[in-house]
Amino acid sequence: GSASHPRGERAAILPIQRPEECAIESPIDSTIERTPQQPAILMDPRKPILWVHEEALGPANPALQDYPNAPGLFVFDDAWIQDQTISRKRIGFLYESALSLPLTLRRGDVTSEVLRFAQRHEADAVVTSTMGDPRLQRIAAAIDRELPLWMLDPDPFVALSQPPRLGRFSRFWREAESVVWEGF
Repeated sequence: GSASHPRGERAAILPIQRPEECAIESPIDSTIERTPQQPAILMDPRKPILWVHEEALGPANPALQDYPNAPGLFVFDDAWIQDQTISRKRIGFLYESALSLPLTLRRGDVTSEVLRFAQRHEADAVVTSTMGDPRLQRIAAAIDRELPLWMLDPDPFVALSQPPRLGRFSRFWREAESVVWEGF
């Protein structure tokens, strides 16, 4: 389930509210596992922070657009950088991209850093953009277990007839390039 965004421009996937945190009885079956992508109850965050990740590190990020005054965070994931042998060139690109945005930069464990940042700002929720990377989805689920997580759908770069194969950019680009250039 998704809900209309207040501006009506995109669908927002909203946070999970656990039944024990609700003042009313929840109609949600507690035996069903919920994820950030499957919200249970709608609620509007009053004091969110933004978690900006590498899949949406630019000014078009819907969290940055929709919550321009909320404090934002980008975390360089030490484990990911080391485990995946991320190049200095890519780290430099991420760093320069993050510097161009109104973000605080940290490095370390993403979940811990996001939750620490939220606590420091007395946030009632974390707002981010949806992601395709399973690693980022696991991080989002871990954050959501501690604090409600809103995931906003970014405008797609390109509308493909089938879901993209995300293993390598070159594979994705072979499928997307002709669609991208159709509009020019």
